[in-house]
Amino acid sequence: MYAVGFSLGANLLTKYLGEEGDKCFLVGASAVSNPWDFKKCYVGLEKELFGFYDKVMSDLFKQRYMDH
Repeated sequence: MYAVGFSLGANLLTKYLGEEGDKCFLVGASAVSNPWDFKKCYVGLEKELFGFYDKVMSDLFKQRYMDH
């Protein structure tokens, strides 16, 4: 199985791969547009998008919570 992560997903994928190491079941992975400084990227998004990113992400998390 292969995995591809983009932006925040790339950050999560990279973290997962690093934590799992040799135990990871993935054969290959690609991280695209991974933020190098996550906090700096988040602050930049918050400033430029006026909280839109937070609203979208929190709505998605709420929906997933309600689904389960």
